[in-house]
Amino acid sequence: MSSNKFQQIAKKIVNNNKTMFEELMEFEKTKKIRTKTRLNFTIDKNIASQFKKFCRKKGYNMSSKIEQAMKEMMEKYLLSSFLMSIQTRPNFFSTLAFMQ
Repeated sequence: MSSNKFQQIAKKIVNNNKTMFEELMEFEKTKKIRTKTRLNFTIDKNIASQFKKFCRKKGYNMSSKIEQAMKEMMEKYLLSSFLMSIQTRPNFFSTLAFMQ
């Protein structure tokens, strides 16, 4: 395989897997694997200020608390979706009883 062809294939692989290669480059520099991502979003100034003060007073990490709230919100949604799906299936529990 020619050097030029090899370079073309290598560039294509890198472009198709850009995120993975960026993570590998970051690992080469820091010797750490990032498991977190940075998000940017806009919230009310007063809420942000109050939350920052609250976390500082309690000794909480703001990112951890937001991550925890996000997880709880998704878990509640999944649970409510599951419960709604059970309610829309009138024979769900009789089917379970029959299977036992």
